[in-house]
Amino acid sequence: MNASDFISKAREIVLDNLLNPQFGVEMLARELGVSRSELYKRVKKIENKSASQFIRETRLEKALELLKTDSYSIGEIAYMVGFNSPTYFSTAFKDYYGYSPSGSQENGLHSDPVLSRPVSKKILPLVLGGAVILLLAISS
Repeated sequence: MNASDFISKAREIVLDNLLNPQFGVEMLARELGVSRSELYKRVKKIENKSASQFIRETRLEKALELLKTDSYSIGEIAYMVGFNSPTYFSTAFKDYYGYSPSGSQENGLHSDPVLSRPVSKKILPLVLGGAVILLLAISS
């Protein structure tokens, strides 16, 4: 199975188990027919994230789709995508997208999830450092 097929199959399995908040890395590995360590290695290599992060982000991407429909409350969506706690769901959602799920519903922020993700915390210091170096080079 090539990399994109593996990730597609993994995503499909996660989506098939959304309502199960107990669904995790062990169950995903079992469904894919690989060990936990093999699952971790493949997901890390392909997606550059851990298997648990892959599961959480797949759940959050589905949550954003559901938020766009304006058919469910945030609490309902949290449970529909496998979060036991709406508070934890809101925190995870905000960490991933950069805004809260309530902000998404209230302000109509229905945007592309890739474009909505916050800029990495490592980027800002690099940009500022580059600007300082550029200013020093110009002024000398």
